Amino acid sequence: GTSADNKYKIMNLAELEVFDENDKKISHQRPVTMSSQLGGYSGANLTDGSFNNLAHTKTGDQRELDWMMVDLGSEHKIKALLITNRTDCCKERAIGIRAIVLDADKKTVKSTPAIVIVEDSYEFVFDESKGWSRPGGNET
Repeated sequence: GTSADNKYKIMNLAELEVFDENDKKISHQRPVTMSSQLGGYSGANLTDGSFNNLAHTKTGDQRELDWMMVDLGSEHKIKALLITNRTDCCKERAIGIRAIVLDADKKTVKSTPAIVIVEDSYEFVFDESKGWSRPGGNET
């Protein structure tokens, strides 16, 4: 981010839902760690199933990116991700966010394209032959 208050590096999302190869939601109430936390907007809000609260990082060092990490407890074959944006304001802060799937050693397995448009939610579906796509052909 280049703004004076660094607002584009802050992450504030309502929910992250992760689905395995059997379409089972495997992220519900899983632990979340974040690079930083603003007030009472804890990482637990990211996977609690409520779309009325949010997880929120606070402005950090401009040389570092904010991040949120969900621990799924074990390795899973990830089929889809649904990122739900904050509902009340500041939806543009989702621009630039990408989801990175890590293995047990925290090495990158796959990464979604970066979000480039403002929407209420972003669904990503993974296909072994095609990689990540957005249903309906929407731009990321």
